[in-house]
Amino acid sequence: RKRSNFAEFIEWRKFNSDRWTETIARLGQITREHDPDMPLCLYDSFGPRGTGGNDYWKLLTQGNIGFSLEYTSMVYPEMRNPLYDFDELYRSFRPDMRLWGFIGYYWSRELAIFQPWWYALHRYGGFCWFGMTSTDGGGTLLETPSLNITQEARLIREGVFESGLLDGFGKLCLEFSWVPSDLAVLYSHNSMLTAWCHSKETNNDVLTPGSPYHDWHFARYSLRYLLEDLLYQYDFISPEQLESGSFGKRKIIFLPQATALSDSSVAALSGFLEKDGWLIADTMPGNWTELGVPRTVSPFSAFRN
Repeated sequence: RKRSNFAEFIEWRKFNSDRWTETIARLGQITREHDPDMPLCLYDSFGPRGTGGNDYWKLLTQGNIGFSLEYTSMVYPEMRNPLYDFDELYRSFRPDMRLWGFIGYYWSRELAIFQPWWYALHRYGGFCWFGMTSTDGGGTLLETPSLNITQEARLIREGVFESGLLDGFGKLCLEFSWVPSDLAVLYSHNSMLTAWCHSKETNNDVLTPGSPYHDWHFARYSLRYLLEDLLYQYDFISPEQLESGSFGKRKIIFLPQATALSDSSVAALSGFLEKDGWLIADTMPGNWTELGVPRTVSPFSAFRN
């Protein structure tokens, strides 16, 4: 962090992300060699982090994963924590795959009605209660030792089976394909790593207000819910999709804290602007390269107006 050039750190993180993705892919291959119909489940990847997280574009497109069970947005619904808010990366990068989410840490009649529908409307495959039985008596589905169902279990039964989620309108939401969106949000993993290098947090599970690491996470998180509250559909796209031109027919690309971009990404975004596309950024994008090397001149200075 004392350096102005963070390339060594970012290359090290890239190396580790690549090896991790290769390991997951190899496990998926071995699983299918023993049983071709057995999908590999990824369990608890815990989102993008400065020192221990995943590059989700690589993980989801190269990791040979069949489905995933994650701590995502709804695991702690009373907390405003973007570290757990990465489920839309799954839907965007692997639309053929279904993500499952944990619930049960906080529970009420309102959540019993709301959460199953929230999961369905965000294209989850389902959800998993975090603990069937527990000695502490809280957040469980079965009483011990009688194994009678608890109040939480009765609520979840009402929320799923008596809400119409599994038939009618709920079934339509679960089974029909979404209309392609003309809005995209850039997920810039290297911008997150560069933000970590510019910050002072020593624990990458902590977001300190005012730090670049905090701002990168909250920019993505806040934009997501702004678009959803306005009833706009969107997809996350990766720099790899930008550079290959495989990001669909978009009209607008949002760039939340996209501070570290490669020359190829800059060229792709500049070409998008020249073809009458719109870029909406919360800070000047691309002031650093994808390896965290500072640029002397902003690559988008010609487009300021």
